[in-house]
Amino acid sequence: MRKPGIDNLSMGIEELVREHIMATRDAAESALRRAFSDAGLKWTTRVEDPARRGSSRRLKVELEVLSARLLEAVHARPGETMSILAAEMGAKPRALLRPMAWLKQTEKVKAVGHRNQTRYFPLT
Repeated sequence: MRKPGIDNLSMGIEELVREHIMATRDAAESALRRAFSDAGLKWTTRVEDPARRGSSRRLKVELEVLSARLLEAVHARPGETMSILAAEMGAKPRALLRPMAWLKQTEKVKAVGHRNQTRYFPLT
């Protein structure tokens, strides 16, 4: 049989852990809100798509922010490959495929070359 002091101690520890998790969650959420408000965008949570079995999709806002950063990188280093631009942004090249496709579609970036030798140039 457990002693009453140990039960009180374990309950106190569980309560402290719950409080710490809530405080950490609140701090992370407020940091995200500040980051998106600095960019002039509205922050929302990710939308879960049941068809994707638990994976979450990037929001349009996130893609717009990533596209803007990618466009800045292309302006800073015209004629570079996706792997160089991705390394400069701290992202994986595959994560930048959709933002780059949007930039090409909106005619902000021109792509020259094929496959992994494609080079990107700003049009504006």
